[in-house]
Amino acid sequence: MLWGRCYEGEWSPPFGPFAEAIAEYARAVEPEILRKELGYGGPPLARLVPALRDRLPDLGEPTPLAPEEERFRLLDATSRLLIAISARTPLVLVLDDLHWADRGTIAMLRHVARFIGRNRIMIIGAYRDVELDRQHPLADALGALRRESPYERIPLKGLDVHEVGELMSALATVDAPEALVKAISAETDGNPFFLREVLLHLIEEGKVLRQEWRWISDVEIEELGIPEGVRQVIGRRLSRLSDAANRLLGVASAFNGTFRFDIAASVAALDEAEALRAIDEALGAQLLRPGAEADSYEFTHALIRHTLFGEMNPSRQVRIHRQIAEAMEKIWGRAGLRARCRDRISVFAQRSTARRRAGCGACDRRGRSRRGRLCLRRSHSVPQARARTAASG
Repeated sequence: MLWGRCYEGEWSPPFGPFAEAIAEYARAVEPEILRKELGYGGPPLARLVPALRDRLPDLGEPTPLAPEEERFRLLDATSRLLIAISARTPLVLVLDDLHWADRGTIAMLRHVARFIGRNRIMIIGAYRDVELDRQHPLADALGALRRESPYERIPLKGLDVHEVGELMSALATVDAPEALVKAISAETDGNPFFLREVLLHLIEEGKVLRQEWRWISDVEIEELGIPEGVRQVIGRRLSRLSDAANRLLGVASAFNGTFRFDIAASVAALDEAEALRAIDEALGAQLLRPGAEADSYEFTHALIRHTLFGEMNPSRQVRIHRQIAEAMEKIWGRAGLRARCRDRISVFAQRSTARRRAGCGACDRRGRSRRGRLCLRRSHSVPQARARTAASG
């Protein structure tokens, strides 16, 4: 088995994962076997993989060719080497993080893939589908590869609640509280990367494990914080979206779960066409998914919502909550607002008061709901009082 991976960044080695895999092989195999399997492809490949010259110092320089001819010679030399290896022993080539692959790497993948059906070669490519858009070279290659070299696509889903509980219990050798397991599972949606980062963050911060390695059961998920690694990954995904999409998602993050399209668009000050394009972007980036109700959406991971909301200062959070309530009242009317959104308004008030201590002073855990509703009523009374004053004047 040979392994190579792509790397994030504006510059990465050309044909990076193939060069890494070939270098690994060159260091492990006997020089004479390597020389035989390279054949005439040794000199051009040595320019891509310097480790070949370390093992075979007498490799000559390749004959200069035009750029396109040189490119094909390199692709062909790589294919011939992999075929030669597979003739001696079955070969599994793993190409990791293909969502960061450049066009050259994808071109080499397509070229090599044409020969695997007739040889003892298996290629395993791993990538994050959330990182691909229509312009990504891999997106086009996946369609072409299905016609040229049929492959099997294996989606990797998140861990379910039971599996998350098993993982957490294994960390502390005791069963984790069911409420905490469900909260962390919902927060990460079982995403292995998010789950790992969150658990490491919580353990390092001492928020969920005591010194004797027993789980703390009374911690609230809203107070756990977001690890830096998760924040960076989410930030990269958000940075690829337009300003309008980020504005809409910022407003949506103030909802506790599902949000209505028309309300979020109104608060974000986007017209319908702009808001629809923003929703399309977020759906395409797999940051949002359709909600259970018509014209509603929700974040694919609660961590995305918490990251966006946490980037706002407390004053902005309070004002967005108030604007959402005003937009709801405008669209549904006062009676409809009370009938449909009583629980949601309570949550908005709790988050803008209890979490950020805005407007009501300190709220203890048991008194948040009552004081939160009081705070929201006060914030609503401001525009109403102004309207009455203007009418009386």
